[in-house]
Amino acid sequence: ANLGLANFHLRRFDKAVAAYEEAYRLKSTDALFAGNLAETYYWAPGKRPQAEEMFRRAIELGKKQLEVDPRDSEARSRVAKWYAYLHERKPALDHLQRVLADRPQDSAVLYRAAIIRNLLGDGEAAIALLQKALALGYSPVEAGQAIEFDNLRQDPHFRAIWATTKLKKGD
Repeated sequence: ANLGLANFHLRRFDKAVAAYEEAYRLKSTDALFAGNLAETYYWAPGKRPQAEEMFRRAIELGKKQLEVDPRDSEARSRVAKWYAYLHERKPALDHLQRVLADRPQDSAVLYRAAIIRNLLGDGEAAIALLQKALALGYSPVEAGQAIEFDNLRQDPHFRAIWATTKLKKGD
């Protein structure tokens, strides 16, 4: 899974797919492994058709986690994100609103909320949430590299966020 994550962030999707497929094969009951594989399929050239089925599996496993602990903000925000990848707005926003009500100042939750809103086509809301996540301490390096924000990179408001961070070119 760690190898998959490293390759995903480096955008070496063929290697990320192989690593995540192996992780999922070893532990097919893990929602995070299923979700990571689904996201990698989504971005990997030629693999998007496989993503939907894996997102559905990840959501199913994530909901089982939420049956055990309904206040698990990480699991709930991941389920919301997977629904957003499927463009299923209502369940994505229902889960997102619930987790934001429980954890309104959690930088990781706000970061995931920004991704969710962007995947749903709400760029302005995504930028506002991302700015709040960064202000609360979320990693600007991780946020700046997120593939889910590629469509916003030329937006002046998005660019302004990076102009106000302490990061210098090459960090």
